[in-house]
Amino acid sequence: MPRKILFYFLLLFSFLTVGGFAEACESCAIPRLGRVDHCAATPGNRQFFFDFTFEQQNWNTFDAHEAHEFHEEGHHVHNKSHEEFYHFMAGANPAENITILAGIPYIVRNSIEIEDHDRLGERETSEGFGDLNLIGIWRFLRRDENFIGVTGGVKFPTGSTDEENSQGVLFEPELQPGSGSYDYPVGGVYQLRSGPFIFRGNVIYIIKTEAVKFFFWAPR
Repeated sequence: MPRKILFYFLLLFSFLTVGGFAEACESCAIPRLGRVDHCAATPGNRQFFFDFTFEQQNWNTFDAHEAHEFHEEGHHVHNKSHEEFYHFMAGANPAENITILAGIPYIVRNSIEIEDHDRLGERETSEGFGDLNLIGIWRFLRRDENFIGVTGGVKFPTGSTDEENSQGVLFEPELQPGSGSYDYPVGGVYQLRSGPFIFRGNVIYIIKTEAVKFFFWAPR
């Protein structure tokens, strides 16, 4: 299915299914771990919820020949043009002050070839499902709409790490949809209401580990 058709289908699906759950999670992007405060904003409103978010990042690109020279000099260079993230999220509120979230992104990374002399400047695309994220939020100090909480979880190396370019060459790790590693986000969230204004925020520290490789054995 072409990506544009997939995007519009998912957008329509989100309007049809998420409308009743919007209060519970608003617009979360857990794989990025940058907006967990929104997921914690309305504790306990819904027992279960689903959310879909689309994100796009556009990058300033190098001239392919200039980037190639940096690469030849031993610098670690990548020439991304833009990235698309289709975030799928499901969650539950098992208790009034606890939220559990699971999220997985479908990632499309577009880049410009800077290594192969004969193909400098050609555009390449790496796409696939990213890593599964599980995270919990506990609002341990709460008064009315104000709260302070802690968050923690784990990112599993479920994303694709074997995507190849148009020449059958493996993309480097930075251009793969998955990371190949277990990572552990920990931090805090808060919400403060002052008159008509609501202030929300989070601080996240990610404990990163080395990439792992899974091997599957089967009898002949």
